[in-house]
Amino acid sequence: GEFAASMDQVSTSALYFKNSIGAMVAPLINALAPAIDFVVDKIVALINIINQLFARLSGATYWTKAIKYPKAYADATAKAGKAAMDAMRYLAPFDELNVLPDENKGGGGAGKIADDYSKMFEEVQKFDEEISGFADRLKAAFNAGDWNALGYELGTKVNEIFANIDWAGIGTKVGKGIDAVSKTLYSALQSPRR
Repeated sequence: GEFAASMDQVSTSALYFKNSIGAMVAPLINALAPAIDFVVDKIVALINIINQLFARLSGATYWTKAIKYPKAYADATAKAGKAAMDAMRYLAPFDELNVLPDENKGGGGAGKIADDYSKMFEEVQKFDEEISGFADRLKAAFNAGDWNALGYELGTKVNEIFANIDWAGIGTKVGKGIDAVSKTLYSALQSPRR
């Protein structure tokens, strides 16, 4: 009745509002996507190093790494959006569309993509020589109860990691960022009033 039509209208307005927010931040997402991808690649590289270390310390003969699995978000949303628009053309505001899940698509509605977990991970038989050597030295020191050697190995590795960081470059970038923000804020506060 009238309530169902009102709920349809409210639901449509809420979706319209949510989509407008998405459209508003789309340029920001498009601009940040490459930077986010770069940062994630660096973090994953670090995680893979730690992953190898844990696998080697535990005596495993292989280690598992995550593979970048592409998500076809654009295709899925385009198909779902077209299907929804086609269906809405034939419905009155008071009609209700009940969509049964498609078992071939892993449940859910139109355009849902089932994840293929077999393509998301890879078992790697070869360890990085530097990581495996470090892990072997840690394991040998631990098994021998040589706590001084264990501490030396850990301390040396931590110092090596921090020595390879470009602190001056990071400081320059952070300093330029703080300078830009402070100049912008100062200019905004000093702008003449009309």
